Amino acid sequence: MRRSAKVWGFFVSIALFTTIVFQQRGQAEHPGEEGPSQIAVEAVMQDGMAIDIYYPQGGCTTALAAPYPAIAYAHGFSFFGLPDGAGDNSGNGAHLASWGYVVAVPTLLDDAEARIEKIVQVLDFLGAANDEVSSFLYQQIDPERFAVVGHSLGGSTALAVGAGDSRVKAIVALGPVYHARTIANGEYPHLGSCS
Repeated sequence: MRRSAKVWGFFVSIALFTTIVFQQRGQAEHPGEEGPSQIAVEAVMQDGMAIDIYYPQGGCTTALAAPYPAIAYAHGFSFFGLPDGAGDNSGNGAHLASWGYVVAVPTLLDDAEARIEKIVQVLDFLGAANDEVSSFLYQQIDPERFAVVGHSLGGSTALAVGAGDSRVKAIVALGPVYHARTIANGEYPHLGSCS
């Protein structure tokens, strides 16, 4: 019985892996109706972390004018970097930016504790970029309206960051899941560990 469960688990894992890695990749689509804002995208490197920043650029109504709320978006488990977690969520970033949000989508590792630290660093980056005169985000962000959003392992990341970081005013956790093998010593990160 135990051996057949392992064999079954192996084949399910291979099927999921094949589906994710070899699926036909196209431009990620908006998940709904586009907002009134035109968008721009900047790729930045911050402390060795690649971050795609989606932000409104023109076309906003006065109700959707700067400073904008900012979102740190944590993608799901990436099978140790084989699929492009950040790129696969470009449609979400672009969609939210079209509705008047600055959205930062970093490429994250599959380690739960490291993800928490990286999303906190993304929030730090957004706050600093808003204050930096030479930044494309200068005075574009409302630091009183930070949110974290994530799916699957990213959803758990969003919950953990939101629980421990007082800057976060909203959390959206879509199907939050922890993958125990990605956590040191099989222990879940302490939800209050963020500064």
